[in-house]
Amino acid sequence: MKRIFLIAILASVIFGQGTWLWSGRVHSELKWHTIKTENFRVHYHNGIEEIAIRGASMAEQVLPTLMKQMGLEEVPMIDIIFTTEDEIMNGYAMWTNQTFIWVDQNDAAIWLENGKWLFQVLSHELQHIMFFNVTKSWVPEPWGSLFSGTPGWFVEGLAEYETEKWRPYRADLSHKYHIFKNTTDKMDAHHDGYSKLLYFSERFGDSSIVNLVQWRNKFGMYNFEKAFKKATNGVTVKRFEEDWRQQMNTYFYGYRSQKEAMDEIGNVTSIPASKMQSFAISPDSLTIAMVGKMDSKQWDSSLIIAEIDTSKKSQKEAEEDNKKPKRKKYGKKREVDFGRFGEMLSFAPCGNFLTYAKYHFGENGSMIWDIKMLNLET
Repeated sequence: MKRIFLIAILASVIFGQGTWLWSGRVHSELKWHTIKTENFRVHYHNGIEEIAIRGASMAEQVLPTLMKQMGLEEVPMIDIIFTTEDEIMNGYAMWTNQTFIWVDQNDAAIWLENGKWLFQVLSHELQHIMFFNVTKSWVPEPWGSLFSGTPGWFVEGLAEYETEKWRPYRADLSHKYHIFKNTTDKMDAHHDGYSKLLYFSERFGDSSIVNLVQWRNKFGMYNFEKAFKKATNGVTVKRFEEDWRQQMNTYFYGYRSQKEAMDEIGNVTSIPASKMQSFAISPDSLTIAMVGKMDSKQWDSSLIIAEIDTSKKSQKEAEEDNKKPKRKKYGKKREVDFGRFGEMLSFAPCGNFLTYAKYHFGENGSMIWDIKMLNLET
């Protein structure tokens, strides 16, 4: 028992050390400061004091609502650590009542629509801390969480349900893709979790969520599957997930049936990549730039350039030869860069240059995005 206790303490210390666990960088050059409010200690480094002050104010404003949602009357002092040294659009929370957040993330504007990153990520991560507090028992962490068997979709879905609104990038587009591919079992926990909580609330009511997270067995321990069955009057997690899958299929296939086929919209061109993240076509339509993978075994991404072979006969020439013209395909594929890239690619009007964003290590080992320009001729 002593050994298990020491392992639990060690795990808490290791996982509570900060953002270096994600980025691999400690940034010893930074000087840190702390703002203390009634319920929070906000830690920040030089250059982001204004953000830290706004974050502290936001945290105090959202805390009462987050506590009420989980049926909590009090929570311990919470530590919030802000950093902008690495461009990582994320944050994470710990059962130690700590949350580490990367702030000042411009890419969030794409999927946040009219929302603000600082408010969204802060309320999301604080909701995780509320969840940790409402489900904790006398079993030391992380063993209590391991025993509970709470699936990732519930943890993430709960945070989104309580703090966000449904939108294309969170997570309507993901549902369309996975429903039609029949791969809902491979969805990101942030995506299927959100819709499962929406479905759960519609079917059982918000009060059932509170009942679910506050349930305990006779030994005072939390177990998600048993709590779920109790809160839903006998519905198992497995049965619920299958009901949700059927509901999503009915909705999205019904939605799709009202849409025209792709061939009715225009010509369909095959893209020469094993797995593609994004693409852009040059002004003359003869060149395509893609971010994707050259083969299925590749771990990083490639920036791929492919061109149409203009030496082949045109449609008019093929018709003159009484032959059915083949659909033009991009060929002559070549990898011009590799690593991690942004989704947006842009050709210059002349078509000879391509601009794109690439992730790399900057000053002091910071992980940053930069714009690169590729000369397609050279």
